[in-house]
Amino acid sequence: MLNRMCGPAQIGGSSFVAVVRILALCAVASAAGCQNSTLRPINELDLRDEALSGLKAGIRYDASPLIRAQAIEALSTTAPNQGRRYFREALRDPSPAVRFAAAMALGTMEDAGSTDLLRARLNDEDLNVQAAAIFALHRLGEQSHTSMLSDRLLRDPNVEVRRNAALILGQLGEPGSIRLLRHATRDKDESVVLQAHEAMAMLGDAKALQQLALQAYDGAGHRQALALLSMGRTGDVRFVEVLRFRLREGPHLETKLAAARALGELGYPDGLEVAIDAADFDKPERGVPGDAPANQVRRVRTMSALALGAIGDTRALPALKKRLEDQSDPRVQLAAAKSILEILNRDQPWKHSAGSSARTASSNP
Repeated sequence: MLNRMCGPAQIGGSSFVAVVRILALCAVASAAGCQNSTLRPINELDLRDEALSGLKAGIRYDASPLIRAQAIEALSTTAPNQGRRYFREALRDPSPAVRFAAAMALGTMEDAGSTDLLRARLNDEDLNVQAAAIFALHRLGEQSHTSMLSDRLLRDPNVEVRRNAALILGQLGEPGSIRLLRHATRDKDESVVLQAHEAMAMLGDAKALQQLALQAYDGAGHRQALALLSMGRTGDVRFVEVLRFRLREGPHLETKLAAARALGELGYPDGLEVAIDAADFDKPERGVPGDAPANQVRRVRTMSALALGAIGDTRALPALKKRLEDQSDPRVQLAAAKSILEILNRDQPWKHSAGSSARTASSNP
């Protein structure tokens, strides 16, 4: 059990500002069924501590390596200094997925104190973990191993290894990798092709950016959603009108939520009401082959939470708090915790202190 994550909220003293925020949310999102319970003022300091505790508990969640890996990724993007010790420990986790996430987190935050630990992962039994270690060491200035990613991308028989190599090349931010990634767009596996196109788009390749636009208009369901999410990650505001179109006309709620999240990442809050409304989604389609109702509920609620975090509006906090405290699915809880921290990192008093504890940040000038 994620005891810290799943426990009841410990709400402190109320404030007039907090009450106004909750009332404003009910006015904006009445369609979402704002209940009387959400009128309680939210103590943002306590909520931040609760979200941080949830992510840290997730990293130690023995029952699922997926939860541990997702918790690492979430903490690394919202409060990396809080997670440094956990990320280093996770380099020795029995699950390759967790070790991969830990190496990527330490590389992204350029944690020089982890250099020796990362060098040891160059000999990891899992090639994906080796690739993540190469990424991290490259970020720390050791680039002698980076050329190995080329062979992993183009020749490795394992699809996951090829896909992660494409992901890493995009995140390294070296435009010279575009030519290599272009070869990967001819891969026999669709997931590798999609990841290569996203990586190239992240590096500014015009043809890859055009491909994302085509997929957003004409792609099949999952390809369309992936393209929309990729648009947000590129930071390219030329995609705004495409995203707004899909927010209005998306064939599925998940398509609209992907567009809402991407717009939020580009600085546009257009999808706020759609995402708030989806936070309590409980009307899955019955009898869909290979897609159980519980999976649909989890997926929509997770996408809703992540969209709200990207949008960054404090009026979403009551909906996210509810999801954080709902024990029905820890994956939704992780998404809610991550998004709560993303929102509060933008808000006073800790917006410039994402790595500090809430109470420490609140006492700093």
